[in-house]
Amino acid sequence: MAALQDILNDFNGELNRDDCSQVQAINFVNRGLARIQRSLRIPSMERHRMVLAQGQMTYTSIPADFIEMIDVFASQGCSDMTRPLERKAFRQIVSLPNMSCLNSYARLGNTVHFRGAVPQGGSVLFHYYGAVQSLSDLSDTNEFTLACPDLVTYAALKYAGLWCDHPSTQTWEDTFTGLLGDVQGQSISMENNGGPSAISPLYIPE
Repeated sequence: MAALQDILNDFNGELNRDDCSQVQAINFVNRGLARIQRSLRIPSMERHRMVLAQGQMTYTSIPADFIEMIDVFASQGCSDMTRPLERKAFRQIVSLPNMSCLNSYARLGNTVHFRGAVPQGGSVLFHYYGAVQSLSDLSDTNEFTLACPDLVTYAALKYAGLWCDHPSTQTWEDTFTGLLGDVQGQSISMENNGGPSAISPLYIPE
């Protein structure tokens, strides 16, 4: 587990340069975080958001931190069981008959459209992968600094290496790529075995 300060300590120790300011270093860390979340999907990135229908709801906005949908569930009333909706392309949604029975959804831009309406008193539950928070205060943490701080460090080092043309840039990139695969593989293994979502660091600097 690590906060931003711990990431910066490891980052600066590996970079070993006096001309990289703290502001620059934090920028490299956040660029690294953005790169990681474009590729990595781990349980700690999963989010849930419930939307209650106000009248007949045929579409709704996706969550602001949305990255990738996992499932959408719907309930048409207090006595109705929540059930998963089938994912379809938007062109399929609009070509289907406008049935009263809610059975499918499609994403279009930042909205999700339903075939069939969620009635007053019903709800939709989004299960999705969400973005992690960027870091600014030295005590800040997020899902990646807690689960895989070494991956964050090497993601940041890659950007720093490009900035200063560091001779270790390719080594840092290779380490990052290896760690990324290991973290995703470990996450998949734990998911299949019902284990916890926390992931131990896979690299210990010498």
